[in-house]
Amino acid sequence: MILQDMHLHTNYSDGKNSPEEMIRAAISLGISNICFTDHVRKDSLWVADYINELESLKSKFKDKIRIDIGVEAKVLDFDGCLDCPEIAISNEKIKIVAAIHRLPKGNGEFIRRDEIVRDKKLAIECWMNAVGGLKSNHRFERLAHPFSLFNTMEINKSDLEIWNSVIILLKALPAKIEYNVKYSHSMVPDFLWDTLKKKLIFGSDSHSIYDMKKRFPCLRDLEMLLT
Repeated sequence: MILQDMHLHTNYSDGKNSPEEMIRAAISLGISNICFTDHVRKDSLWVADYINELESLKSKFKDKIRIDIGVEAKVLDFDGCLDCPEIAISNEKIKIVAAIHRLPKGNGEFIRRDEIVRDKKLAIECWMNAVGGLKSNHRFERLAHPFSLFNTMEINKSDLEIWNSVIILLKALPAKIEYNVKYSHSMVPDFLWDTLKKKLIFGSDSHSIYDMKKRFPCLRDLEMLLT
């Protein structure tokens, strides 16, 4: 079985360790495939250096582990636009990871956390619109931790109408869906994972070697269970 951790951060963004330190830790755990997904914005100036260093490390460790280069960018609107620099978008070797870090309203603004708690209907409507808009973006490779805000929205397993709509949206995306072990999935019904099994990709969202080692057993066990 090929073990993967497809969501890692380094000190290029908000991680604590260098790319090489994270690579060596992954090798020591027996991970076969990793992907770096440092957080970016359109005005991130370090992306060229990041790509160059990771290309060099890919070559250095090519006989020990597969290394993919990616960036994580937040969804900005209902049209599939991401907060991602052009240097990453224009490089087809770079994995573009979309994430709903905040819920867009579709007018350039985002829902405040207190609004999410106060108006569940508005929150899920904006989530649906944001995810639905990604259907027009054929450059991104996966949707990261799609349900990270669902606990705040107070969505649970019994909200079957919502979950059925979610499955339709995610099946229609031209991308993979990430199962991220950093977040609780207690609100997600089992049938969703079973339905989307062929689209799943696994990641720990580690921001340090400590995170990676701590989350690896859960990542390994879930990957074996769901694949």
